[in-house]
Amino acid sequence: WNRSQSTSAKPRIVIAHDPRFFSREFAELAARIAAENGCDAFVFDGPRSVPELSFAVRYLKASAGVV
Repeated sequence: WNRSQSTSAKPRIVIAHDPRFFSREFAELAARIAAENGCDAFVFDGPRSVPELSFAVRYLKASAGVV
């Protein structure tokens, strides 16, 4: 989908994780896949709540947030 869009700006994605098993690994994998597909991916350095992710998406003017 991203490649079909006619915008010149790179999409930004903010990725958070929580304390659950393999959540950090999932976040890192999601960031790698996003980067391979032309997105700027921002990953939190530790567990974060959904409201913190929501704030970061707005603050960074990101296209999406993933947790």
